[in-house]
Amino acid sequence: MGRIVVDGTTPIAETDENFVCLTLNIWPHDECRWPKLCVWDGHASMLNLSVRIRVGGTLQDKLIYNVGAGFKGTCHPFQVVEGNELAGVNSIGASVTAAQYADDLIKLREIIDRLYDNSQQNQPLIVAPGAFFDEKWYDEFVRRTGPEVVNVLTHHIYNMGAGDDPKLIYRFVNSTYLSQVSNTFKQLENVIQKNAPWTAAWVGEAGGAYLDQLGMDSSYNTKVYCRQTLIGGFYAVLKSSTLLPTPDYYG
Repeated sequence: MGRIVVDGTTPIAETDENFVCLTLNIWPHDECRWPKLCVWDGHASMLNLSVRIRVGGTLQDKLIYNVGAGFKGTCHPFQVVEGNELAGVNSIGASVTAAQYADDLIKLREIIDRLYDNSQQNQPLIVAPGAFFDEKWYDEFVRRTGPEVVNVLTHHIYNMGAGDDPKLIYRFVNSTYLSQVSNTFKQLENVIQKNAPWTAAWVGEAGGAYLDQLGMDSSYNTKVYCRQTLIGGFYAVLKSSTLLPTPDYYG
């Protein structure tokens, strides 16, 4: 019989105090992509959740919006523009170069610095790019932005595939497959150590193999891990049909 000895005297990495988070669905009740998974009536979106403070404080706030053509009058007809996972070779729907993304965030940092000049409030963090990790893209991105522009480098992990994939269970019980994603954590850690030590690594979205990934990414100095999602979609930690917790909710 073998014996495992754990030496807890020397840390190998550090996480933030608030290491684990759960994201909220952004789909409004009348635009649910998965009707069978929206039986909570769709009012669990971060845009219409019944809480005192939402994004910016009102129902009119959207993360990204533009104004429709032919605008007249005093009321803007906001139109939501979906911008998600736009970086690298695995971008979704559209792709933005690292140079363009970096230049835009440099301008954003200038706006934030100007708005918060002489302010007693803490500046908001710039958290980007929220994409599937592409080492070459991320490396160029942080080199282009330079110091003190981006506070947090985020990436998304769905290495288990779609949550409704009938072959999903076989990936969960394959330790070799589960361990492959550690390369992503290691590569991002290397990018930060070499070219962006002023930033921190966050997993902005992740689904599946929850506890396994929590342990794995924490060993590579990932500061925050956000599970997608609290409710809605195929990796929720609350069942959409009953609102009861799934087993990994307790993780």
